[in-house]
Amino acid sequence: SYNLIQVRYVDDISGTENVEQVFVKSGAKIISTSSATDKKLKDIQPGQTITAMGSRSSGVFEATTIIIRN
Repeated sequence: SYNLIQVRYVDDISGTENVEQVFVKSGAKIISTSSATDKKLKDIQPGQTITAMGSRSSGVFEATTIIIRN
């Protein structure tokens, strides 16, 4: 597994919709707001709303924390 998820988001400045691959770092914290429990990458389902926090390295966004919103 490459620990990649495809994220669709709207750019706040331009208002355009973008799609980007996000690398989920090993040991990343994944939390669900509905159950307040730790989750795994495989628990994220297509169409769910998430917040991914992390940083960009060599042009790739690397998530260290993901919050599943629904």
